Amino acid sequence: MHEFIGHSLNIREAPGLSGLPVTGEIVDETMNMLYLERADRPGVFAVAKRGLVGAFSDVSGATAFIGDAVRVRPEDRIKRFAPRRRNR
Repeated sequence: MHEFIGHSLNIREAPGLSGLPVTGEIVDETMNMLYLERADRPGVFAVAKRGLVGAFSDVSGATAFIGDAVRVRPEDRIKRFAPRRRNR
């Protein structure tokens, strides 16, 4: 797991969000929300992680994104999956 900010997210399913699929760049993240910037509309819009299904793109290609699986604070998720240093 790594930082999501700066990656493109293609949302296929999200409760309460119409006009799907929606694609945008993730500009901010909280425990329960993602904030995206769309190329076709000005401003930032918020979408809840709960129930969100899609895929995000990074340098390694497209990766499935399940919002319920990443409903933790971003800083905790990054710390939890960071490589640990071994004392020698």
